Amino acid sequence: MIVNEQHGFAWAHVPKTGGTSVRRALAELPDSQVHKGHKSFKDFDEQLGRHIIRWATVRNPWDRFYSGFRHMHRRRVPTTKDEFTQFVRDSATPSHWKHRTYILWSPEYWISAPSGTEVHILRFESLQADVDDLAKKMGFELPPLEHRNRCPHGPIDVWTPETIDAIGERYRDDIERYGYEPPATGA
Repeated sequence: MIVNEQHGFAWAHVPKTGGTSVRRALAELPDSQVHKGHKSFKDFDEQLGRHIIRWATVRNPWDRFYSGFRHMHRRRVPTTKDEFTQFVRDSATPSHWKHRTYILWSPEYWISAPSGTEVHILRFESLQADVDDLAKKMGFELPPLEHRNRCPHGPIDVWTPETIDAIGERYRDDIERYGYEPPATGA
């Protein structure tokens, strides 16, 4: 989370949505307070006044989940469809999803939705343009975002009807709210 009173905003870092790149750019602004870790607006609700504009970044849930999987397994390459399918199955247990230590898998809704205030949504798929537009509206400029934490290996076809459905069910609210579509499957 970054809070900047001078420019009147707070930004929540949703994991695997380009947040490291955005955080680095925002941290350079005068008066930026960088809070370590992935914090929700709910964690700061009492400290943030109503005048603070809240914003966060979202990403297609299937892409985000796969990116998180690859990030966690980046030392083990290549990833097979069977490994990914098993990971999705294991991740579907209620105990896995409920603990904040698994915030990477929490739906964006729980991270970016504060009580009763609007959140401006930036999309990973158009991140640079969205960041530029919001910064301009708020009266400051940022340098071009540097792509950080990029997976060093290209995508592979890991999707099956089972994994598409599992992620779709888990992120149903986000998919409906932001209009995301499932990936194509080679199966």
